Amino acid sequence: MLDIDKIKSSIEGNCFISSVYYFKEIDSTNTYASDKNIPVDSLIITDHQLSGKGRLDRSWESAKNLNLTFSIKKRLTLSPAENHYLVCFVSFYVFRAVYKELEESLTKNELSKLFIKWPNDILFDNKKICGILVESKLPSNEYIIGIGINCNQKIFSSGIQATSIFNISGKQVDINNLLLKLVDSFSENFKELLSSEFEDIFKKWKKSTKIIGKVCTFDSGNGTITNGKIIDLNANGSISIQCGETVTDFYSGDIQLTGFN
Repeated sequence: MLDIDKIKSSIEGNCFISSVYYFKEIDSTNTYASDKNIPVDSLIITDHQLSGKGRLDRSWESAKNLNLTFSIKKRLTLSPAENHYLVCFVSFYVFRAVYKELEESLTKNELSKLFIKWPNDILFDNKKICGILVESKLPSNEYIIGIGINCNQKIFSSGIQATSIFNISGKQVDINNLLLKLVDSFSENFKELLSSEFEDIFKKWKKSTKIIGKVCTFDSGNGTITNGKIIDLNANGSISIQCGETVTDFYSGDIQLTGFN
């Protein structure tokens, strides 16, 4: 369960987060953060998100008091062509935080099952452990960073390929400490975005994906599932997939990766 007093005393008013908005229940932290009256550098967090938002209008399921569901509102002067570097930044540092949570319980071989699924979800053994949704608000240069991490939830709805840190490690997660470590990590490394260190961000993110060379299935939006081999992940945010003899570059709005073989 969230200890909101601990969270506020630890991070409210620092250079990265100036305000914390806490709710026992809320439809969507991203929707609340999008309100023009909510200032930048705000953290919106809840014990129970009722209608969590995912990419391509998908929903995010999260049990009450067991997981982390929050949004951060920031302002960045990124061009539309640079937006995907924010996605890379966020997903890499969330990946690293989850990795550290699992590190004491798993062997290196088991840890290799944790990876970033292009463009931003984090999976363990092909089951989702974390979802990330970054929304840009132009022309204000405001960004809403929504993060959901499955921490202590044991059971998920049938048909959902998801897992949690607890299910993998067998250990309860202190969700307050995980949140504080993650915010500290964002704060310490935010200069990478502010100083346009995009190449370094991209390299760290790409190394953590571990999907180049894998055979995948993907949906291009018409319900047809296609098989292909992932050839590369590109600095412009696209993914190169070979189907037969043809290699095609896709962007995140073009397709949804549905599985790996």
